[in-house]
Amino acid sequence: MKKPDWTIERTEIERIAHEYTDQGYEVVVEPSGADLPDFVREYTPDLIAKRGKDCLIIEIKQPRPDAERDRIRAIAERVQSQPGWRFVLISPQERPPDAITAEAVQTPDDKYVRALAQDARRLLNEAHYEAALLLAWSAVEGAMRVAASRANVDVKRPDTWSLMRELVSVGLLDRHRYTQLSDVFRWRSALAHGFATPNKTQGAPEVVDLAIKVADELLSETH
Repeated sequence: MKKPDWTIERTEIERIAHEYTDQGYEVVVEPSGADLPDFVREYTPDLIAKRGKDCLIIEIKQPRPDAERDRIRAIAERVQSQPGWRFVLISPQERPPDAITAEAVQTPDDKYVRALAQDARRLLNEAHYEAALLLAWSAVEGAMRVAASRANVDVKRPDTWSLMRELVSVGLLDRHRYTQLSDVFRWRSALAHGFATPNKTQGAPEVVDLAIKVADELLSETH
């Protein structure tokens, strides 16, 4: 049985989130808890988008078993019955032939993560802020995957948000760090997808330092 291609799904979720943001919506990726309205609390959609009185529950269409499709259909009907709310089902773009699949990648090791962090620091010192941020995030996310692997954490959906939440739930990442990394990841995602970011010198050293520090903490604590 072929494993789900979460790498491609995550890319699609981020792309669609940015499209709605550009249209003036406030977007929450993989919302949970207080982000969810009471009538869908047991369900985690891919996105929630709000603009004035227009509120959307957005699901990225993926192959699913019949039981899951029936459940989503029932949730869609419930959402549509709520004033101001709409359920949006989006079919992802066709995967390019050279796309990276989950089977084509491996969990990194300490040496690889520390090399990424070192390169990020060098790029920062040379004032290559965008490149430094991208590599610094690669280092911290690589460290999160190393930590999850060492602690035998079963991340059923190994996208970034699920990974961070799983590490919080098992105590490998505290909530303060989670909040900090969430902000860094949004900045990194905007940059990675070609969107303009705030003044590139504003806070860049602190952001890169934070990512490298968290990467080192995760590797040291789970060594």
